Amino acid sequence: MNQEELKKRMYPIGKFEYNKNHTIEEIREFENIILNFPGKLREFMDDLKEEDLEKRYRPGSWTIRQIIHHLADSHMNGYIRAKLTVTEDLPVIKPYLENEWSDLSEVQNTDLEYSFKILEGLHKRWGNFLKTLEPSDYERKFFHPEHKIEISLKSSTGSYAWHCDHHIEQMKTAKKNPVE
Repeated sequence: MNQEELKKRMYPIGKFEYNKNHTIEEIREFENIILNFPGKLREFMDDLKEEDLEKRYRPGSWTIRQIIHHLADSHMNGYIRAKLTVTEDLPVIKPYLENEWSDLSEVQNTDLEYSFKILEGLHKRWGNFLKTLEPSDYERKFFHPEHKIEISLKSSTGSYAWHCDHHIEQMKTAKKNPVE
């Protein structure tokens, strides 16, 4: 597999651009993506067979099983970061080691339905929370100590909307055209 194909598999919808000046219309679309994500994930999961769960989208990547559990882990953090950003002045968020989390034995031994149920309730709460915000709330920021940057809530919300579509496309690639 050449570098271009690897890059396309890694970022099937392209990379997210942080701290871009998103319009209120784009923010509303991000809110809808977040609110409706569980339905999109359920549609994908309904067609999965047990043998699909260990498929990978590129060499050395996470499996479909790991991605689904990662989505629950990541999006719980995203929701908490959003609430901290609205309720505190420039909170310092807590990064986490997502690769290490995805390698925990719990990921292999936990039914995907538990992560799906987390996502289903979480995205309803998160989407409803986002829809209560004023445009000025989206200008609020948190500090990411790992990257040493301030990230606006509008950028964070956009990145999580992107994250939803990004991982769905990776899983579709893994299912349709897996690699060893």
